[in-house]
Amino acid sequence: MSKKYTKQADGRYRTTLMLGYKPDGKPIKKYISGQTIRELEEKLLEAKNDLNNGLLISDSTLFGSYADKWVEIYKGTKSVQTKAMYVNAIRLLEALRRTPIKEINRSMIQEVINDNSAHPRSCEVMLLTLKQIFKSAMADGLTGKNPCTGITLPRHVKKEKRALTAMSLS
Repeated sequence: MSKKYTKQADGRYRTTLMLGYKPDGKPIKKYISGQTIRELEEKLLEAKNDLNNGLLISDSTLFGSYADKWVEIYKGTKSVQTKAMYVNAIRLLEALRRTPIKEINRSMIQEVINDNSAHPRSCEVMLLTLKQIFKSAMADGLTGKNPCTGITLPRHVKKEKRALTAMSLS
């Protein structure tokens, strides 16, 4: 994070903000520009605050790879049935697998839930799994938000109960 400002050909001032490092060791930079030095310093301060609050994320980890790793790490010690439930829920989220985790929003999740609305219990399990994955991703610094809030689940249609008859008991 440098205070070096350069004046561009169009008259604006520009500086860089270091976000971190790539796996190969190269720095990840964000360029910030402003018409005046004062405006540039205000934008730089705002960007630093966003970086400290986890809102400036430079990682492009895909949801599918993170979800698979999450199941192995955090659910690996659970029972076979529990782990299978999470794996199945992630399988149902196939539409999100190739999307970077920081780009997933509420409408994308709601669309997946709506596509599976014929199976309300599966939708509940998918949302439960998504909430846990995004909570973990926030703790890992991969996203600054949890898009699972405010998702509407399909209603269960209760089957009509019927009384037992003498014929059904025999």
